Amino acid sequence: YQRRVHGINQMKQRVALIHPYLGIGGAEQLMLNLALALQKKGYDVCMYTPRFDPNHCFQELKDRKVRVEVHGNWFPRTIFNKLIAFCAYVRMLLCTLFLIIFRSRFHLIILDQVPLPIPFLRLFTRAKILFYCHYPDKLLCVERKSWIKKAYRYFLDSIEEHTMAMSHAIVVNSKFTQRVFYNSFATMAKGKRSCCCCCRAPKATVLYPAIELSAFDAPFQPKEGVESVLNLDIEQAKLFNDCLLYPSDAADEG
Repeated sequence: YQRRVHGINQMKQRVALIHPYLGIGGAEQLMLNLALALQKKGYDVCMYTPRFDPNHCFQELKDRKVRVEVHGNWFPRTIFNKLIAFCAYVRMLLCTLFLIIFRSRFHLIILDQVPLPIPFLRLFTRAKILFYCHYPDKLLCVERKSWIKKAYRYFLDSIEEHTMAMSHAIVVNSKFTQRVFYNSFATMAKGKRSCCCCCRAPKATVLYPAIELSAFDAPFQPKEGVESVLNLDIEQAKLFNDCLLYPSDAADEG
């Protein structure tokens, strides 16, 4: 029994990061920095995306410092120059289904921007799911004049809220975003159970700064409450905290 437990503890922890497009932007930079930080701490990291252009990405990706796999890119990004968000959801789902079917077990899966894959990951994997919410997508679409657009966005907004609620943990970048998050998503604000599962929606935790480079080489110190919130053993808690990299409550107010 001791040999078996020792073998599990020594097994290299595997982390997958799923992102809609590994281009050049703030969200892409954050996911890349997470991947590099976790690799530096000894984790086996791979980034999955339906869109990646080696000629339009950060230098670390050009230099192949992080493993990248592209799946789901056969599905169009638009349909007659419309339905951009819908196509992004489908492409992310196809990428995730490839991961579920053809890739081996992961201990932690990190997503951002598109939460649609979360219920499939909860159903078909045993990984802990962390969702990083940069800003509610429902607030980025302000043009809803026609009844068709209203129905279309109501469908996508409902998916965003109820699938996000199925993750094990949700993080936001500031207290301002946290307030906007709770004002936008009644399910999370009231701690209701998601309509997609019997579990209660997790609280949105402020993660600020998102990346703390000075802490990369610091010894691990378990954060109070992480094990109880995610129901993790010490190895899983270490992995989760290495991903969060010492979040601070002193988050930016605006």
